[in-house]
Amino acid sequence: MKNIKIWAGFITALCLSTVVFAQKPAVTLKMGDPAPPIKIAKWLKGEQVDEFKKGQIYVVEFWATWCAPCRKGMPHLSELAEKYKGKVNILGIDILEVSKVADKTIDYMPNVERFVASMGKAMDYNVGADGPDAFMTKNWMNAAGQRGIPCAFIVDGNGKVVWYGFPPSGMDEALELLVAGKWDANSPALVAEMAKKKDDQIMEIQKGYTLAWKAKDKRKQIEIIDQIIPIVGVNNFEGGHWRMYKYKFLTDIDPVAAKAYGQEVFKTYENSPIMLLEWAESIMGTTKLSQSPIVDENVRDYDLVMQIVKKAMEHSDLQDPTVQAIYAQALYRTGKKAEAIAAMEKANKYLATSTQHISEEQKAEYQTLLANYRSGK
Repeated sequence: MKNIKIWAGFITALCLSTVVFAQKPAVTLKMGDPAPPIKIAKWLKGEQVDEFKKGQIYVVEFWATWCAPCRKGMPHLSELAEKYKGKVNILGIDILEVSKVADKTIDYMPNVERFVASMGKAMDYNVGADGPDAFMTKNWMNAAGQRGIPCAFIVDGNGKVVWYGFPPSGMDEALELLVAGKWDANSPALVAEMAKKKDDQIMEIQKGYTLAWKAKDKRKQIEIIDQIIPIVGVNNFEGGHWRMYKYKFLTDIDPVAAKAYGQEVFKTYENSPIMLLEWAESIMGTTKLSQSPIVDENVRDYDLVMQIVKKAMEHSDLQDPTVQAIYAQALYRTGKKAEAIAAMEKANKYLATSTQHISEEQKAEYQTLLANYRSGK
């Protein structure tokens, strides 16, 4: 029953993998319109872009440090930046940093700067931040009626917005057509159709997965996951979750294969701290006391967990309370109690001074975790 609940939560997460931030505004920016101006409060990485150059294609993707789907999509954007180097200029624009805190005047820029610096190769493209006047949010997101992040806009060589939306729902397909010189007036509808076909294909495959789940046929589940992963990709939210479930089933039926697969996935995500930390939590349990680990306790590979967490720490904001809390848990699970307590104390310290919205529930959970580590629970 617990696994059924976990699976239901996974499907819900996939369906809600964009973060909604406001009611839908009126649409004044449509596909085919000239792109709004670029006005960035501060450029944090890469080339400064103040205007769209003739003949150059741009992807303008909006994100926030607190948006998990945004962070998980960054390695794929880096892949696109490399794939289309010299042809496509990718801009990651941070927005809405104060949307979840009461004090709207808080200085959020240091937190964003630390985050960008920590991401390394996982965020290997141009990055800027919107200012307190929210110019980019208002003139791009709001104008296009987009109310969720991540959200990407593609600007063609003539400075027109040819496509926008949730990146997994057509960005790659639109970009491929545009770079190949095949974009025309019918392309937005074609991209929408392609995205729908992909979704329909996945949903059809998932029917078989559901039957295998009910039959507790883990080998069949792995077989079906291997069909899904090439469709959804690897360096994104869905790909990471499907690989985690494949790993979980392997730990149940073939520990040797699970160990090899764990190392394979580690290599894939070694430059993506957000994916590594999520993997570590999936194996050993999250820092949320109400959530159970995916992997059963008797087959958890804590050596892999520590390997994952140590690598993630190399590319993480060490003042992020969540990073310290996951590190503390990994230390505690591997018998390093004193180090775990020290890391959890840091997590609570950074939580108290965080510029992001922190719930009372999270504060209480972190205090409980610290107390548990001290008492040896």
